[in-house]
Formats: sequence, structure tokens, C-alpha cells
Amino acid sequence: MIDTKLAANALNVAMHTEAMLAYWDRDLICRFANSSYLDWFGVKAEDMIDKMSISELLGDALYHKNKKFIDKVLEGVPQVFERLITTPQGITKSSRATYKPDIVNGVVMGFYAHVADVTPLDIPDAITKNSKGKNILLSNADVMDKVVHVLKSNMLSTFPGIGYLAKKHFISESKLKRDFKERYGKTIFSYYRSLQMELAHQYLVEKSYNKNQIAFIFNFSNPSNFSQCYRRHLLEKKAKDLYIGLKNAVDEKYKMFIGQAPVALAMIDNTFKFLAVSEKWGIDYNNSGELIGKCLLDTMPDAKFSDVNLLNHCLLGNTNVCDEIFQEKSDGAPGWIRWDIRPWHDAQGEIGGLLILSEDITKIKLQNEEYKIINKILNKTNEISRIGTWTRSIRTGKVLYNDVLKEILEVPFDFVPSSTISLDFFNDKDAKAKVDHAIKNAINNGEPFDIIVELLTAKGNTKKVFIAGYTEFYNGRCEKIIGIIQEVTVQDQVLLINK
Repeated sequence: MIDTKLAANALNVAMHTEAMLAYWDRDLICRFANSSYLDWFGVKAEDMIDKMSISELLGDALYHKNKKFIDKVLEGVPQVFERLITTPQGITKSSRATYKPDIVNGVVMGFYAHVADVTPLDIPDAITKNSKGKNILLSNADVMDKVVHVLKSNMLSTFPGIGYLAKKHFISESKLKRDFKERYGKTIFSYYRSLQMELAHQYLVEKSYNKNQIAFIFNFSNPSNFSQCYRRHLLEKKAKDLYIGLKNAVDEKYKMFIGQAPVALAMIDNTFKFLAVSEKWGIDYNNSGELIGKCLLDTMPDAKFSDVNLLNHCLLGNTNVCDEIFQEKSDGAPGWIRWDIRPWHDAQGEIGGLLILSEDITKIKLQNEEYKIINKILNKTNEISRIGTWTRSIRTGKVLYNDVLKEILEVPFDFVPSSTISLDFFNDKDAKAKVDHAIKNAINNGEPFDIIVELLTAKGNTKKVFIAGYTEFYNGRCEKIIGIIQEVTVQDQVLLINK
């Protein structure tokens, strides 16, 4: 027998509790909703109970987000999840929903919904409480520390995103990016990658994981991307270790280290006076005299990094890196340099000055430019001389033709050659056998060759050509065969024979 008074009291408690309570039948029609549930969604009991479906109440977007939980609870599996919900008043609240199935004689008749407002528990990470229990805004440094904590928590998942971090810490995206860069000298994503690579290094060295395994653990879509990122990290770590070694470079030991460094390295104080320089610095910048105690701005006024605004910016705790810039040498010759300028700190942790790591890259730059010019000249020479070139990788079988060779063979410019070089264009058995023998002999024995044969172009034209080739061997194995094909006239043939 049901105690009607107890039932009435229970219903009264359920109706007026702060938690949202509802019951949805198997057809997803609301059969009960308490006052909190009705108030949250801004609906009346007479409009909702026994009439409204859960999809009508939640709307299409929120219903589809919750559908997987609804389907599971109707299968008899309890569900617990959290969700952001915007009320009819436009207020976004955090909720924690619990769906519990109503099972009668093994059949799911519907489910009970318990939704709690957990917004008060979801205070932004930029806010904390003081000793009196009042909310106070954290300092900028504390916010940055919390951002780093979130990044560390997500090292084995995915980058949380600037938008998420800004919202979580009650700060604009632009200010977050700016303040983080000023404090740590890196973008947020670069810092996140550094954290991952530090952990990856431990896995590789201490736990003997391979790079493919690490790439999977850190959610890299391509193992080669991880390898590239890890190599860059090791280079940065090497440079960082150097600067850590120089962090307290105020005594003679560190100054001696700088003096013997194999790179162009200088240490200046916060008035830009030299404290120590390496021998390489003097060679690169033709500073044969004593620099210690002299001002960088006075002794090297033409150096691109001798810019007071740039140096003052670094004294604020920033790093300045230039990968390449033109700077004419003292003798008027063209030159290029790159640099890395960052602050050093004294024993009290204060910025005592700057470390300037510089490198003269003129030789590398000129070699690159010279290579481009030579390559351009060779290509032009081949075009004028009507020399076709081809290469074949023995390992991959891939064959490449230049445009002149495609013209000689009368094939389209998008033609993709087979691994048989040009054997496809020799109808004459003797000519094909001659070319095939020469190529195989070159691959097997490293013998270069030059022969004259006739070929049949893609358009059916017969041409007499001069074919030459040579091979490249590594560790006793042929890796590549390279050659040329050139049309020859009767006069050319006589000259070749006489030669």
C-alpha cells in the first residue's frame, strides 16, 4: 500500500529541488519535469508534460549532440556527461547530466534525467578565491603558469587551441599570444611542441621506443613530420644548452669559454659594452683590436644588429633571430649574415646584458647562387645544343627526361617514361639489344658508354641519335645512371667516328 502522504512529500521535494529532474518515456515524450527543469528551459508545465518531445525541448543542434547518450540509455546503459547549455535568457551554463534507464521486467520503458548546474564549479582559471571567499583576478604571470599547466596536461592528446585557452583563462586571444611570447620567447604552439619533444626524447633514450611509436603516441599523422620536429628540437636544445652554460657568464671562466667558442659569439652588458668575444667574432668582423669595455654601437656602427631599438627590445627579455640578411663587408664585397640575440641573466636573475651569436653565411649564399646560375646556364646550353638528358634511379626505377629529350622523342611534355629508359623507342632488334647491353654493362660493371643508333619517335619518325651514359656507385652498388641523347647528322657522325 502506497503512503499517499509520503508520496506527496516526495513529489514536493522533487518539484522544488535545485537539480533538474525529468522523466522521458520510450517515445521520448516528457512525462514529468520539476520546476528547475521548466525554469532552466523557460517552458510551462502544461506545454511540456505529456506533450513535448526531447528533440523539441533541446532543439536540433543540442538534441543531435545528446542523441548518442539517449540511444545508449534506451538500451539500458546509464549515461553521465557534461554539456554547455544556453538558456532562453541567453546565459551559457555548464551542466552535468545523468540518464538512468527505467527497466520493468527487462524492458526499458523510458529514462530518468538528472541535470545539475555546475557553473559555479566551472570558474575560469584566471579567477581564484581569496581568504574571505571572494573571487579575485589572478596576475598575468599566474595566468601564464596555468596555461603552461594545461599544455602539459594535453601533451599526449592534441593541442587545445588558442581560442580554448583564451576562454578558459578569461583573456583575449591577442593578449594571450602576446603575453605568452614575451614571457617564454616562443609561441604557445611552439612551446607545446617543445614539451612534447622533451617527453619524446625521454621515451626514445630511456625507454627505447622507436620514432614510429612516438609519432603515434603524440598523434603525428606522418612519422616523417615527427622526425623533422624532433631533429629541430635537438638543434634548439643544443643551442639552449649553450646559453644555459653561459647564463651566469660574469666571471672569467665563462668569459674564457666565450673567447674559445668556435662560433662568432659576443657578450655585452646592458649598456652594450663588450664583456667577452670569441676569436671567431674578431675574424668574421675584422676586429683585430681589443673590444672589451668598448661599446658595440661605437665599434660596429654598420652591423645590422647594432640597432639600439632592436637591442633594447632584447633587454626587455625578448629574443631576436634573423635567418639571413645582406650586409656589405668592410672591403666592399657582398656579404650575408644571420644572428641569434637573447638576454643573459646574473646571479640574482636580473637581465645583465645580451649574448649575440652571429654567423657569416656569405660562402653558403654565394654557393647557392652560383649553383642556380650554373644550373640555368646548363639548361640553356642543353636547349641550344639540343641535348636531351635522362636519369634513372636503380633503387626506385624512376626515370626522368628533360624537355629537350621529350622533343627529340616527340612525346608530350607530361609524358611519364618507363623504367626501361628509351628502349620503348627502338623497333630494330639490333639497336634495342645494343642499347640494352650498354645500360646493363654500365649498371653491373660501372662502364660508361657512348653509341650511335636509330630510334623511332612516338610520331613514327626515324632519327639517328648519339647516346652516352655513366653510373654513380655508392658502397660498391650502382645507385643511379645518368646520360644524354642527341640527334646526329651525317657530319656529326663522321666527327664522332674520327674522334
